[in-house]
Amino acid sequence: MKQKKIKHFYRKLHSMEADMALKHVLLENISVMQRMLDTIYNINLTKERSFVDILHNNVHYIIFGKNELDWEKVLDLINTAYDGIVDRIKEKFPQLNESEYKVICLIYAGFKPNQITLAMNLSINTIYKKTVKIRRKLGAQRHCCLTKLINSMP
Repeated sequence: MKQKKIKHFYRKLHSMEADMALKHVLLENISVMQRMLDTIYNINLTKERSFVDILHNNVHYIIFGKNELDWEKVLDLINTAYDGIVDRIKEKFPQLNESEYKVICLIYAGFKPNQITLAMNLSINTIYKKTVKIRRKLGAQRHCCLTKLINSMP
């Protein structure tokens, strides 16, 4: 009986280690996406627009095998890496439209506004306006940290 418990414990420990390793890989993939978007953003400040568009499309092709961001994969990656957060946000905040939902998920995953602008192909002003709308829809204070708000939801 004692030996069965020990085997069960080691199987459970091995499973937890595998889950943690997977989570680490997923978080590293998110970090790579963020660094690539930062690189494009910095090049965008110095180069002509057509070069940036080509680079942007190539990055999406490298990551997703498409010339555009695969939102299903991105949201699934965030959802898996952050223990179902995307599903919880969708369930808890149904008043958000699709683009607001994407913005809040990216913010939760640690994306900076300039990275979100490139990921969503929107201007920085549009992203800031969306965060204001999100706060308003969620009844949050003007300068409330959205990540803390999400973490405080039941």
